[in-house]
This record gives sequence, structure tokens and C-alpha cells, in this order.
Amino acid sequence: MWLFLVTEIMFFGGMFCAYLIYRLTYFNAFAAGSQQLSIALGAFNTAVLIVSSLTVVLAVKAAEAGKRKVLVAYLVITVLLGLTFLVVKGFEYREKFEKHHVPGATFQFTDHVR
Repeated sequence: MWLFLVTEIMFFGGMFCAYLIYRLTYFNAFAAGSQQLSIALGAFNTAVLIVSSLTVVLAVKAAEAGKRKVLVAYLVITVLLGLTFLVVKGFEYREKFEKHHVPGATFQFTDHVR
């Protein structure tokens, strides 16, 4: 367990350090990129993830109590929320492809923050 924790600290520590270095080095690029995000879609997807986590916990509780119908209902709700998450991501990614904000030969980003 300790080995797992140490490897996680090393991985995420390095990842967050790299993020911090790039964020400080390319501050204007991060500011310009953040202007392209949809706060409404991001907030909605966050709510979907939180509620789906709740439905999984409630499904586990229903399984422990031996309530099969309630368990299946919570799992179906969780799957529907997962599909909702994917649909919202599809809308977000479609916008990125239309604006050519994805890695590749057609990448272009001309917005600048002043």
C-alpha cells in the first residue's frame, strides 16, 4: 500500500509541477484558452458526475440491503447519466473540431488575451 501511495505522489506531483510550470510560463495562452470554454456545459457535466456518483453509492447500499429492484433502478439511472455525460462531451468536442482546436495538421488558434 505504501508503495502504491508513493508512486501516486510521484506521478501526480510531477504532473501538477509540469502544469504549474507551463501555466506560469505560458500565462497568456492559458488565459486565451480558458475564454474558449463553456462554463454552462462544464457546470452541467460536473453536476451529472456528482449525481452519478451518488446513484452508484445508493446502488451499493441497495445491494447490501438486498433490494434488487432499487439496485437495478439506481444502476439504470447511473448508466443514463453516463450517456448524458458522453452526449455533452460530444457537443464540446464538436465545437473544438469546428474551430480546429484539436491537435493535428489543421490546428489553429488565433485568439489573444490582452
